Amino acid sequence: MNGKLKIEVPLAVVSCDFRVAPTMFREKLVSTPERRRELFRAIHRIDPAAGYLALETCNRTEWLVSTENPAWLAELLKAHMLQLWQETLPGLASYPSPAVYLGAEAVRHVYRVVMGLESLATGEAQIAGQFQNAMVLAREEETLSPLLNRLGSGAGRLAKAGSRLGFRSNHRRGIHGLVCRSLQHEFREAGSPRSVAVVGMGGIGRKTAQLLEDTGGFRVLRVNRTIRPEHQGSWRHLDELPSLCGQIDALVVATGGLNPILTPQRLDLTGRNEVLPIVDIGIPRQVEASVQVDPKVRYRNIDHLLDLPRDEVDAGTLQRVEAELDKEMERFLRFCMERDLVLLLDRIHQGRHEFAISRIPAHVAATCGDLDDRTRQQVEAAMKKVVADYAGEIHQALQQALEEYWSRQ
Repeated sequence: MNGKLKIEVPLAVVSCDFRVAPTMFREKLVSTPERRRELFRAIHRIDPAAGYLALETCNRTEWLVSTENPAWLAELLKAHMLQLWQETLPGLASYPSPAVYLGAEAVRHVYRVVMGLESLATGEAQIAGQFQNAMVLAREEETLSPLLNRLGSGAGRLAKAGSRLGFRSNHRRGIHGLVCRSLQHEFREAGSPRSVAVVGMGGIGRKTAQLLEDTGGFRVLRVNRTIRPEHQGSWRHLDELPSLCGQIDALVVATGGLNPILTPQRLDLTGRNEVLPIVDIGIPRQVEASVQVDPKVRYRNIDHLLDLPRDEVDAGTLQRVEAELDKEMERFLRFCMERDLVLLLDRIHQGRHEFAISRIPAHVAATCGDLDDRTRQQVEAAMKKVVADYAGEIHQALQQALEEYWSRQ
């Protein structure tokens, strides 16, 4: 805003991503409908008009609250995160400190997240879809506010702009690209194609399987808990996994259950001569603890992907992306200003209505009691017109000032 005017933005974001805490902490924040309702009730006890949205991915948890008390509710959300960790991971010497963003800073953070600027794999496209899914869920659970809804509209425009500029990509950028890079490093010595089972045919699992095939050097077995008729013959059922363990060189687990899906009963490692690399990209972790430490397993999760080299983005593209983000920030701040103006104009209208209905007649009756009824009504009408005209001039002046302000930006 070039420092010309400070616009109050009623938004708070409390964030725990891969930079704030490792997987063991982030997985404890995965919510259920009951948990979200409980937190929303706690928020509403402080601000009955607040809105709430939870963005949860394998790399991050973002809690967004639209409220006239951003700092206060941010402290509530931080305390709630800490309580979850203390209850599920008791006795630790220390716990992570979530990042907090308030006001316009919170808006910019959300937009950077949606654009993929804050992702483990810079420029990943999946996060924008995950954010829109979180919007849909909040709408269904009736926790979405008009301000959060407007934030989502801006996020959608930025996602399209990022794709148009070539910054966001569905093909290699994302957790699936890091998995592929990890397995390429695992089998970096030249040789025959390696067989990889990908368990979980959701969005990320499918992208991982496809990218491994496109990269070359891998044969992929697609495994899922359910198999629709159109996938018969091309996918394998999860119950077949024990029999596949002797045929594969690596295993990727991309499921999203609340409890581990890869248990000792799902594996048969008795006939293996080589260690089985397992890459677990689920949150919560989808590989049971006893499997993680099995001597015949080399276990990796999202934390182990942090050290892999990232895709570089050229400075020119980043500059264009930031310019688009700045434009959307201007739009959102204008929305906030106009929202505040609407509230002000509504108060002006309510004041004018009060004057016309009660205060003017009472004043005329108290000061002009000797007038006849007809004259008194004429005086009241004249005074009401003066008040209405003055309120209208204020309304017009505010709108004109707003237009002049934005024309200078």
